[in-house]
Amino acid sequence: MRVSAVQRGFTLVELVVVILVMGIMAFGTVSFITTSSQSYQRVASGDRLGSSARLIIDRLSRELRTSLPSSVRASSDGRCVEFVPVAAAGTYLTLAQGAVSSMAVIPLFETPVIAASGARVAVYPVSLAAVYDPGAVSPLISTSLAALAISSSNPATAASAAVIQFSSAPDFAAESPQRRWFLVDEPVSFCVTSDGKLYRYQGDGVNYSYQPTQPAPPPLTTPAAGRWLVSDKVYSPAVCGGGGNSQFFRVAQATLQRNAIALIDLCLFDPQGGNLQLVHEVQLRNAP
Repeated sequence: MRVSAVQRGFTLVELVVVILVMGIMAFGTVSFITTSSQSYQRVASGDRLGSSARLIIDRLSRELRTSLPSSVRASSDGRCVEFVPVAAAGTYLTLAQGAVSSMAVIPLFETPVIAASGARVAVYPVSLAAVYDPGAVSPLISTSLAALAISSSNPATAASAAVIQFSSAPDFAAESPQRRWFLVDEPVSFCVTSDGKLYRYQGDGVNYSYQPTQPAPPPLTTPAAGRWLVSDKVYSPAVCGGGGNSQFFRVAQATLQRNAIALIDLCLFDPQGGNLQLVHEVQLRNAP
């Protein structure tokens, strides 16, 4: 007896069910991969923003904390912060006042690295006006440093004092209560430009030097060799939800009750990972 084989296939309902199940599985797999990729991009972008924030804070805080007392100021629009960097500091024995063109100081442990053409000496800086107006009567900062004959020997073993010689008598305005003197360089500015870049500008004594009115970025860019890019994608605090505040830098000058404080308020923006608001206060020393 011969038995014929029975041939069976998929019904239309079964085929539709299989297609539907496979579609759901494919959609879930694609969604999982897409979500994981987006999460990775957000994490990587956040890490980049965090690294930029640490770089900005470390750089600004370190330089502002070592600036000359009473020299930190912010522009009226809050885009720039300016200060006078200190290369060395010490204690003087005699102050150059009147017609005296030299001053004796306690020798330094190390010889400071600074260009002789840009070196200036500051004594008892107590106001912004006096710091940035060297041509005023009885200046706090000398403009005629001729020679810096500072010994690098140890004060404990060196019997003779070092001498700072000026080309003309600086006639410092007043004695420092702690007999401090500061060797300072040309001013430095950190500015945020309109295209979201944070630059550091170093004065060269010609195009950018001590000015009673704080300069803005356009004249600071000449020469370009004195400008360095610190970070890009830096925007107004309002971009990160900072309300109507659009100032990147603010400075509260020192009083008898507290030191000066510099406030840094930046919004770091990354199209792939949102934004990060950076708010940091730097306490400035007030010991002229």
